[in-house]
Amino acid sequence: MNNNITEDYVSFEVAKLLKEKGFSAYCTSLYTEEGKQNDVGNYNGTDDDKYISYSRPTHALAIKWIRENFNWNIETGYRNSHKDYSSTIYPMFPNTQVHRTERFKTSEDSVEAALLYTLKNLIK
Repeated sequence: MNNNITEDYVSFEVAKLLKEKGFSAYCTSLYTEEGKQNDVGNYNGTDDDKYISYSRPTHALAIKWIRENFNWNIETGYRNSHKDYSSTIYPMFPNTQVHRTERFKTSEDSVEAALLYTLKNLIK
């Protein structure tokens, strides 16, 4: 049994795209303008131009926000036959597959690729 399971957070690139698309959900972690991680609280705006920051949600929270606000769903899965991970992005209605990522060695890489694709190409 693996007792070292941790939360997976979005990359700095995804955090910037989420902010651009309107993400403002509560997060306990953020990135500074320079891309450094800071676990001091939630912020997706500015009090002063010197202190710009980006909310750093978990992968699960980012996917939920995209699903609830833009009706795109992202699912990932392990393919035992290939010993790799893949992700599928599809609209909630109708339930038609839109994009399937390449193969990845980790679940985190698969989710990151799906989030980047969705934010760059499917959400206007």
